[in-house]
Amino acid sequence: MTDDSTSFLARLKRHHIYRVATVYAIAGWVLIQLSNGIFPDFGLPRTSVRVVIAIIALGLPVVLVLAWMFIRPVDPEKLAHWQRRRWRLGSLLSMIVIAFVSISGIYIWKVTSESSAPAAGVPAVSEIAAFNPPANSIAVLPFQNLSNNPTRQYFSDGITQELTNALGQITGLRVIAWQSMAGYRNSALPANAIGKELNVAYMLVGSVMREGNELRVYAELVNTMNGYQLWSNKYDRSLKDIFAVQDDISRAIAGSLQLELSGNGHLVTAPTISTQAHDAYLKGMEAFNVRTTANLYKAIKYFQRAIKLDPGYAEAYAQLGGAYTVLPEVTSMTYTKANAKARPVIQKAIAINPNLAQAHAVLANIYISEHNTDAAKAELLKTLALDPSNASAHSSYAFLLPLKDALAQYQQAAMLNPEYWAVQMNLGSAYAELEEIPQAIKTYRIAQRLSPTNIDAPLEIAYLRHLQSQNTESVRVLADMKVANKADAKILEASRLSYAALLDPRLRNQALATLDKLAGDKNGGFDQYYLATAYIVLGEKLKAIQLIQQFCGNAPDTCNDIAVDTHYQLLRNEKEFQKLVTQYELKY
Repeated sequence: MTDDSTSFLARLKRHHIYRVATVYAIAGWVLIQLSNGIFPDFGLPRTSVRVVIAIIALGLPVVLVLAWMFIRPVDPEKLAHWQRRRWRLGSLLSMIVIAFVSISGIYIWKVTSESSAPAAGVPAVSEIAAFNPPANSIAVLPFQNLSNNPTRQYFSDGITQELTNALGQITGLRVIAWQSMAGYRNSALPANAIGKELNVAYMLVGSVMREGNELRVYAELVNTMNGYQLWSNKYDRSLKDIFAVQDDISRAIAGSLQLELSGNGHLVTAPTISTQAHDAYLKGMEAFNVRTTANLYKAIKYFQRAIKLDPGYAEAYAQLGGAYTVLPEVTSMTYTKANAKARPVIQKAIAINPNLAQAHAVLANIYISEHNTDAAKAELLKTLALDPSNASAHSSYAFLLPLKDALAQYQQAAMLNPEYWAVQMNLGSAYAELEEIPQAIKTYRIAQRLSPTNIDAPLEIAYLRHLQSQNTESVRVLADMKVANKADAKILEASRLSYAALLDPRLRNQALATLDKLAGDKNGGFDQYYLATAYIVLGEKLKAIQLIQQFCGNAPDTCNDIAVDTHYQLLRNEKEFQKLVTQYELKY
């Protein structure tokens, strides 16, 4: 048997089978590597590499048989000593190459198989819709700050936000809001992967370098379906040309997507010729985007500085008015006082630029707080005509519509600003008020993911679980929540105790005492809305109505949906509550 096997191996050498196998293996390996590298560039899936591997594997025995049949055998006895050594070395190398190619093929097969298989917990492709974003949809990734000064992040962020606003004016283009994009500033994900998360067809990425009065801006448009670059350009200009650069980029994007521009074909006109005023404005925007009391007052000072430097700066007036209208949300200022400050500067902004969408949006919010529904609707329709991608305007408009009509507006806002927790909270409330409880809970969970330390989403989920008679789950949801704010922690604990009292009546007196203490603390900063909810859960309707009367009187616009608010289901037959509905409900 040994002689036969030795004879067989000798015959393989004589027919050059090892050499043929080596050449074939090398050629096959090169072909596999090329396929793995270039197939995706031709739109072919990486899994198609497996087909190439299979063909090469099936072709090997065919090639070896043909070599045996047609290559003339050589007698080893006639070979010189050095030739025999070369033959043996060639045979060894042939075996190594064949083994290497086999291992490479198996590895590539495994990688492509795993890449096509769903990860744990992720539905298979057949179970979910393929990535098919709206054709005309785009997100602007925060431009990188390449300046030597890291404190100039406000400048690159401001340019990104202004570009986002400019693109939002294009009819037929869906533009993701800045609030959703800000969180991707330092993301390691490639642009097309972020685009897929946001369900957009295109991503605009870029960088800004500012040194003194010199400016360099780079911008690139990426197709998220395949990762291809559709357009790119670099702009070396002076600082005073920043608005011209934004206009060039915006028009180039519109041209690449074959979208028509209305009017004079320009999306950005210089709102100020003062680079100092623009710089103050961008610093104000940075502060305004962080809605804390200190940052709002800082933003107001920057906007006032911008106006002082350029009294004709309409955008600065609009943002100043917007900052004033937000003050009642984070301070004790009443809406009446805030509106008195905001109205004249907004009217000034509109007088300078009647087509400034942000000014009309702020004026609409002033009208909403004053229960002037018709005027608010008119301003919001102007806003959406000028800026169709304005997510905040869609949310505000939804607030003025009957529930079924409002849902579509809230959904539109969520598509335009999917990573902003407040938008998801509004959408969740709409689902809850339409009694679509499972969808409401799902949406509130998204909001909780986006803002893990905010107590609103878990409190809403707990209440909806209560409506489903799942009080144990209500307790668990609130027990799992961790916050740093002491006032929020006390509200969470009082609410958890209220739900626990439904499971164990012995806890009722303790729960009521806790709620009474919080309700009596006028300086505690507790959210009376959720205190009222906890009273309702315990069946204390009178105490709940007294709290509602207090916070509706302080912030009337928060009670516009009082007639449909899911939390007040058990109060709707109470005479005192009906008076509140008559007083505060919006008339559509």
